[in-house]
Amino acid sequence: MTTLRRRIETNFRGCFALKCEKEGCGLRIDRESGNLCTIVDCDAYRKGHDYSDKLCDYVLFRWFKDVSVFVLEMKGGKTGSSTDCLEQLQNGAALIAEITTPREVPSCLPVLLHGSGSKSTEIKAIQQRGVRFRGKRLYVKVVKCGASLNELFSE
Repeated sequence: MTTLRRRIETNFRGCFALKCEKEGCGLRIDRESGNLCTIVDCDAYRKGHDYSDKLCDYVLFRWFKDVSVFVLEMKGGKTGSSTDCLEQLQNGAALIAEITTPREVPSCLPVLLHGSGSKSTEIKAIQQRGVRFRGKRLYVKVVKCGASLNELFSE
């Protein structure tokens, strides 16, 4: 087990999930990919670690040749305020930057999964503003609820 994996298991003890699904919105993860993933339920993290700031719904680590990290926000109904959504994604990215090194995790992908009730203006605002990670601006990938993990790797 790598040092990073041990640190993830220690920092997020008691906060792991088997799937990414909230508010009637989910990310499909096939069995093969699921065996390569560590999923952190950030609501459980907030409760168990006295974290009072807004936080994304999940952080997903995919362990394949290199680690890929996804900061996930689920919005099954209305997207709500773009500011709130970006704050949740930003705080998730900041949490990952805090517990990993730039060499271990040079980047991450912030993702908004949304339902049919989301306003296109809010989605565009989220995409345009993006999230900062290690001093770089990252664009938020926006996909519909029910998207697969493999879709997050495509352009």
